[in-house]
Parts: sequence; C-alpha cells; structure tokens
Amino acid sequence: MTRFKPTLRVQRLRIERLGTSVYDEVFHQGVNIIRGDNSSGKSTILNFLYYSIGGDISDWSQTALLCTRVLVEVSLNG
Repeated sequence: MTRFKPTLRVQRLRIERLGTSVYDEVFHQGVNIIRGDNSSGKSTILNFLYYSIGGDISDWSQTALLCTRVLVEVSLNG
C-alpha cells in the first residue's frame, strides 16, 4: 500500500520594497521562532508568510502596504 503524506516546507521568505530587501530569512527544518519587541513586525511577517503560501489577507498594516514584492521558496513533498 502506498502512503501519501503531502508536505510543504517554507525554506526562505524575502520581502522587498522597490527592489530592496526589507526582510530575508532562511527557515530551518523543525520549529522556527520569530521573536522581537512589541510592535516590531512579528505579526506582519506572519501575515506575509500566510499570504505567500496562498492565504487571503484583506487588512494589511500600513507598513506592509509599503512593500512591493513577496518571494517564498518552498519544498513540496521533499
């Protein structure tokens, strides 16, 4: 019997504004922690990550609206 377990693993997330990188992170296998002070942009990064894998965001922050491009590198099924 063939067992199929589809997987999607985010390897890298890059956010740009007018061609300049404003956030560029390589993610590692396992748990990745995004940490920072209050109002430092953690939720905005998670919103960009959600958007980049197909989620629909309708209430972007003013800072996020300044960004012009989101790139994500993923691994599908290994």
